[in-house]
Amino acid sequence: MKLRKRYLIFLVNSPMTFSSSEVEEAIKRELERCFGERCLALSGIELISYDERTGIGVLRCYHAYLEYARAALALVSDIKGTPIALYTLKVTGTKKKAIRIMHSLNLNKGLIKL
Repeated sequence: MKLRKRYLIFLVNSPMTFSSSEVEEAIKRELERCFGERCLALSGIELISYDERTGIGVLRCYHAYLEYARAALALVSDIKGTPIALYTLKVTGTKKKAIRIMHSLNLNKGLIKL
């Protein structure tokens, strides 16, 4: 079975800003807590890009573990005690398109309504 990659574009909704390492660690922690170490290891989950200013990021995982990654994003509730919500905005199959979508989203123009 070929392991195809999927890229999740997500939004961090929080009153504070967080570094990319803090966001990645929170997602991986939640994936491991809910689905175990095996799922974490086999999912190939990795934070590809994250813009601290807008709170938009790109997360990579293998296609067979896409639903696990989406669930982990939805289940993250805090980082270092600060309430947080993560929303999956879009899923794509190429890194180039994921980065392009990430840069095209602009929260200041009201394109994303929560």
